[in-house]
Amino acid sequence: MYLNSLVESECCGCTACEQICPRNCIQMRKNEEGFLYPVVNNDKCIKCGLCEKVCPFGNYQKREQGDICYYGWHKDETERSLSTSGAAFIAISEMCKKKGFTHFYGAAYDSNLCVKHIDTFEFENPEMLREVNIPRVTLATHILRLSRT
Repeated sequence: MYLNSLVESECCGCTACEQICPRNCIQMRKNEEGFLYPVVNNDKCIKCGLCEKVCPFGNYQKREQGDICYYGWHKDETERSLSTSGAAFIAISEMCKKKGFTHFYGAAYDSNLCVKHIDTFEFENPEMLREVNIPRVTLATHILRLSRT
């Protein structure tokens, strides 16, 4: 776990530790490459251990498994040409809409060109979700909004 080892490969930047901390003593800070990692204010920390319990790396159960890779793309070539990653998200969302789902969350750029998770209710403005193809997205705002509803 990154908070104990400071080994960057032991953190996915999910912000779960920051969100669960009852004393708000964990802040996510960007490294030189722009990836987020937690920094603990030890003066405020009460050593409750919630950050360790919520960490996906701290609770990872190692099991033997071969490499698995899934891939997919939209059947419609026009849809694929409009998207950065084969329009798989658009295809999955379209299928969910047909099944009666009304909320679709995806990564989109905001007005400051920062990537945020957004809800495209009733699949309005799907074009906002076509252009983002990055490995990490800031989840803090989205997690907080979901926890309040």
